[in-house]
Amino acid sequence: MAAGGHGWPGTGQRSVRYGGLESLTRKRVTSFLLIALGLAVAVVLVVRDGGTPSAYAHFAYAPVALAAFRFRGLGGFVTGLLGGAAVGPVAELVVSGTMLTVPAQYVSWSVRASWMAVIGVTLGHLFEHARRQAGILDWYRFTDRGTELPNLVGVRRQLALRLEEAPGVERIVVVVKITNYDHLLATFGYEGSDQVVRGLGQQLRVKLPAEAIVGRTGNDELVVVEPVGPEIATTQLPPVLRELTGSSLYGGHIHAYVETALGVMRMRADAVDSEAPFVQAAVAAARAHEEGAGVAYYEEEREQVRRDGIHLLSELPGALEREEIVLVYQPKLCLQTGRFVGVEALARWQHPVRGWLAPGAFIPLVEQTGMIGALTAHVLERAIRQTRLWHDQGLAVSVSVNISTRNLTSGSLLQHITDLLEETGLAPEALELEITETALMDVYRAHLDQLARLREQGVRVAIDDFGTGYASLAYVRDLPLDTLKLDKSFIRSAPEQRRERQILRRMIDMAKDLDLQVVGEGVEDAETLALLMELGVDQAQGYHMAYPLAADDVRPLLLQSWSGSGPAQRISPST
Repeated sequence: MAAGGHGWPGTGQRSVRYGGLESLTRKRVTSFLLIALGLAVAVVLVVRDGGTPSAYAHFAYAPVALAAFRFRGLGGFVTGLLGGAAVGPVAELVVSGTMLTVPAQYVSWSVRASWMAVIGVTLGHLFEHARRQAGILDWYRFTDRGTELPNLVGVRRQLALRLEEAPGVERIVVVVKITNYDHLLATFGYEGSDQVVRGLGQQLRVKLPAEAIVGRTGNDELVVVEPVGPEIATTQLPPVLRELTGSSLYGGHIHAYVETALGVMRMRADAVDSEAPFVQAAVAAARAHEEGAGVAYYEEEREQVRRDGIHLLSELPGALEREEIVLVYQPKLCLQTGRFVGVEALARWQHPVRGWLAPGAFIPLVEQTGMIGALTAHVLERAIRQTRLWHDQGLAVSVSVNISTRNLTSGSLLQHITDLLEETGLAPEALELEITETALMDVYRAHLDQLARLREQGVRVAIDDFGTGYASLAYVRDLPLDTLKLDKSFIRSAPEQRRERQILRRMIDMAKDLDLQVVGEGVEDAETLALLMELGVDQAQGYHMAYPLAADDVRPLLLQSWSGSGPAQRISPST
């Protein structure tokens, strides 16, 4: 704990904050004067009281206590002797109701002086112990224990002191997020990873300008605060961090590789009493890490969108109970028969204040939380029951439902779907589960067991948005799949770009070789539809054939062949 110049809590050198040596001397002189005045007042009170035993004699303990507090045990001892010497000659002592003689009073004088000296020493040691304990508490309050760097409270305190010296100066707050902290923790443990962060912070403090404040605000976060001037985030920190990446930051013999992302926030001079700039810089650092940008600046408008999304998440449980989450269905056209043979169930939020919300407004946020399970269960139940109703009306249509990786890892998807199919009597072949290619790449093979068991029961499985990630058809070959859905961004460029068209043709041919059904998404014009038919795609969906529609509006399309004249009327511009 003594490394780094800090020492054990409460035992380090005490810094004089204001006025230096001149201020310290002035305080000592003031204390001496108060002690002398207290002793003089004690003598005067005892003399005016006639020297008889009274409470006035005890007033002499006040300057003794002050000296013990200000100058510790030695000060209390000396002042106790002085107090006893000053009060003893004039303070009479009564023993068993008899006034002592003059020689006996001198004995009383020495006893009183000795007693007051003992009290002074005792109080001095008590005050010193209390001061040490307060120093330890103060250290823990303002210092990160693992690294001995200032914590957020400590950084803000240092910043307040700097602003007293230079008021009105704006500061730049930079949060340095250690993006591979989990790996450091796994390699070195808690103590070792703290040593790495500590070494990085100390090196930053050495290499950055003297006016920079360096602290630790989280396990994986350091913060740097300095006055607005040179662009610290782009000209100072990156080269310093690159230099420190290969430095020996742990134990002097182990080289720790440190990866960082920087978040930057400009702090106004009137915002020093708020922790908001530090939070905002941390948010920007997290975004820099997510986007692989290295450095990101806090953007209020962008973060307001994120805050709105979080607020939406808090409303979702109530929305499910109030049936505000409704389904629309986008028909899928069979390119061999010209009939709509299936639909994709899509969730929409009929928000009482914001109106119709498209999936992009809330589903990506929900997928990052445990609420995706409740939302998927809601969609599955309504889609399966609606499909069962269509079957009862003589429409042999299948339904596709999107699922998330969290649905696969929860362990409840298999049982929930099995129960719904048994309850409704819908044939498993009429249900298809869609999972995106990028999400599928992040799923461990052990979590695919539920998909495999559902597929054994007859439920179909599709990989959605194929072409946007990095999965190859060799990877797809080993997955429990029935359908490959080509991403719309891949399809739209095919009619104009020969190379894209050739790649698309090869993908379709290889998918056919794997006995996969191929569906083209995002078809918005007749030219694209004709190309998909030429390439042998099995089904297509998109605005050129039909918009997502309410269940009652889908039924007429399912009863007849597609006319080829264009899309049906959608239920709302937002769908």
